[in-house]
Amino acid sequence: MERRYQHFRTEWCGIEIEVRYCPAWSTCFAPLEIESLCRTPLPVTDTGYRSVYTQVATVERLGGPLRLVEDWLD
Repeated sequence: MERRYQHFRTEWCGIEIEVRYCPAWSTCFAPLEIESLCRTPLPVTDTGYRSVYTQVATVERLGGPLRLVEDWLD
C-alpha cells in the first residue's frame, strides 16, 4: 500500500498553515499534521506544529482534513 500524504495550505487569522494528511496509513487511523509555516503558536500547539492520529471516518464525516483543522483552530 502506498502511503502518500495529501498537502493543503491555508491561512488562518493571518498565519500561513500547512496541513498534511495520509488516509492510506491504515484502514482506521491516519496521521494529521498541522504546521504554522513561520512556527507561530496556534490554539492547538505552542510550537506551531502538531501531529495527531485521527480516525479516517471522522475526518470524512467532518468535511475533510482542511475543514477539520480550520474548525479545530476556530
